Amino acid sequence: MKGHKQVVDALNATLTAQLTAINQLFLAAKVHEHRGFLRLARAAYKQSIHVMRRAEPVIARVLLLEGLPNLQRIAKVGAAEGPVEQLSLDLTLQQELCARLEELARTALSLADHGTAELAEDQLSKEQVYLHWLEAQQRELAQLGHDLYLAAQIHDAP
Repeated sequence: MKGHKQVVDALNATLTAQLTAINQLFLAAKVHEHRGFLRLARAAYKQSIHVMRRAEPVIARVLLLEGLPNLQRIAKVGAAEGPVEQLSLDLTLQQELCARLEELARTALSLADHGTAELAEDQLSKEQVYLHWLEAQQRELAQLGHDLYLAAQIHDAP
């Protein structure tokens, strides 16, 4: 079924944000792990896997709409010197991914593509969970200060 070009473009923009997130979060997980911040490493790794799984239906939707998924485009991957700065970069990235999903839902609804809108809204609700977690980390960091916050990140919570 031939989809609207605007919807396919918005799906590909979402895919770019997802591919960027997968790479940035995976790298962050490995760096956090190397530095001994196991709680942060686990959260970033799990989220990178979740985003990877959510990219698959986006790719499938582009193909269903007779478009070509762009797996070559990726935005700048943010890599920080320290874990606090990395959390800030990850928060910005997650906000961008949520914005792309919101835009995808709006575009799809405006063109009566309810299947794509439903996909976007479902993914947005899942991405907002990690966004809220990152925002909670920022609040915890502000309350505890860098040293106490980072000390709490050494142990991995199940």
